[in-house]
Amino acid sequence: MTYSSAEQLFLKDKSTIFNEVSSKFLPQLLQASYQENKTIVDTFEKLFSEGKAYLKALGLNVFWDEEQTYPVIRQDFSKISCSNLNEIRQDLLNLIKAEFTRLGFDVGGISSSSPTDFFSAVMVGVKTKVVFIFENYDFMFIKAKEASDDLQREINVFYQTLSSVVKANAEQYGRFTLLTVSGTLKNYGAILGPMYARDITSGFISNTEPESQDY
Repeated sequence: MTYSSAEQLFLKDKSTIFNEVSSKFLPQLLQASYQENKTIVDTFEKLFSEGKAYLKALGLNVFWDEEQTYPVIRQDFSKISCSNLNEIRQDLLNLIKAEFTRLGFDVGGISSSSPTDFFSAVMVGVKTKVVFIFENYDFMFIKAKEASDDLQREINVFYQTLSSVVKANAEQYGRFTLLTVSGTLKNYGAILGPMYARDITSGFISNTEPESQDY
């Protein structure tokens, strides 16, 4: 596998930040434009899933203390339709099932129609630490606010449950957890609920203004 010179330069420039951030076990929160998020998220995924083999391929082997690699559970919430709560729940369930299946996790015998219950049930059978990446975590919140007050209220409640499940699984099974958001969050409580997430944006996006939606 080959990697671009731009990717090599980016990782070399940010290597200290990647190393420092990845040593943390509490959920990390990143606010940036879509393209910035994608570059950073792709790098985290490769660092954790490929480890030193990835760095060697880039000609970089001067950092990263991890000897182990990890399954990376990556979910992009911007793929969820947001017409109503039932549709949101079904789309999220389908995303979770597809990702666990891709990674070879055992989803047989789990018939729950609740995406959060299904997620937790599968994780019980996982025998290793995993990396969780939730992209566009605030997408449903943004879309619901655009749609109607009723959907906004339903989504606010849904996020409380979702964030509780993410927090519990991150604490029990997570090696690293990253949430990306596209909005400028004045109040994280609306979507993060009981989950404390450390904002790591400034370390990665120090010289640019995020193209974000204020809400």
